Amino acid sequence: MGCRCNEIGQITRDLTRLGNAQADVMRASSSNGSLDDSMGTSKAKTERAYKADTEATIQGDMDTVHNQIGPNISSLLSKIAQIISSLERKLVEYRHEDDAYHEEERKKAEEAAKKQAEGNSH
Repeated sequence: MGCRCNEIGQITRDLTRLGNAQADVMRASSSNGSLDDSMGTSKAKTERAYKADTEATIQGDMDTVHNQIGPNISSLLSKIAQIISSLERKLVEYRHEDDAYHEEERKKAEEAAKKQAEGNSH
């Protein structure tokens, strides 16, 4: 067991970055919801504006875009959440180890100072 201050700092920075990434992906998810609404409106307009073979192609392309974006955003949010959870557990573990290490080092320093003081008084 040793000092974990560096690891704690690294994990804390990583958690901040992942939190920011998670917020960005959530904003993208919200934008995807707006995109869904826009695509629904566009599909309705397409049905009125285009007929025959072009209508099916345009609607199919819109559905393809929607089907690719939604699952990717959901999957990415899930992966980020898993990594955050794992890092938070590791952070707790490292903090316990670090606290124990520094407590042990503090006690050693106190004992050394006590011995030195006893040696100086003789």
